[in-house]
Amino acid sequence: MILFIISYWNSAGSSTALVLVALQILCFFCINPYLIALSDWRNFMTEEAEALMHSSVGMNKALKSVLTLIVLLTISIFAFLMLKSVLPDRSIQDMGDWELWVAMLFDSASLTLPFICFGLYTSLPLQVVQILASFPFLFMIFFSTTFSPGAGLEGVKGLRFLFARFYLWCVIPGVMEGMEDCPKDNLTLYTVLSGCLGLFLFLGLQGVLYVVEMNKANAAAADFKALQGSDEFKQLQVEMKYVDADGTPRGFGQTGVDYKDGYEATATEDTTITVSGGAEPPANEL
Repeated sequence: MILFIISYWNSAGSSTALVLVALQILCFFCINPYLIALSDWRNFMTEEAEALMHSSVGMNKALKSVLTLIVLLTISIFAFLMLKSVLPDRSIQDMGDWELWVAMLFDSASLTLPFICFGLYTSLPLQVVQILASFPFLFMIFFSTTFSPGAGLEGVKGLRFLFARFYLWCVIPGVMEGMEDCPKDNLTLYTVLSGCLGLFLFLGLQGVLYVVEMNKANAAAADFKALQGSDEFKQLQVEMKYVDADGTPRGFGQTGVDYKDGYEATATEDTTITVSGGAEPPANEL
């Protein structure tokens, strides 16, 4: 942060877009090491929960998510203060002051939330998490049109409305004039919604997977219930001495009742040899 202030001190208002790009890149790399470590933390915490047999995994993930968002918020606040320190006050006022900070926050959130979602709430390995969570950053470069306003094929340019960076550029004087179809009203609302788009898509995917798993579980339960009602299953329970011939349970755990009563061990089963009085067992039984 000190290097940023030293390097960009007394920047001209015409350089606002360049300064903002540099600052947003700096914010991303400030929080990126913390985001990369989320998947390893999830694995360690899950293994610990299994070893100690406690059920606080969900709570720990929620607390870790809140902590990550607090780190993001803190970095965004410091970034906005640094931007105000290196640019003229007039330039900050022209961009909406606190509305500019909201746009900066959700522009960073659009690149951060995928790491939280895939890093904490999936069982994917670190390499896969990095690949999937990096897609929003790559797509922002390709489809937001912020690096070359007005460029791109007609069908592809329509994707620019899905990125918070597009709405952030719509408040920067000298750049907003070249951006196509910037909203006249509710610009902050569109920035917030587009910044949370990755979260919405992830929640939708998780909802679909949950419904699929529920349907599979219900189908398996129905198949098991149908199997329990079959004659083959009932005959197998009688042969295994779990129920009597009339279908009544054998009374597991009751004194004087052996659910394996009448069971004869086969020659292939292990037997226990008892040696008493210090006598040696026969040689053929060793």
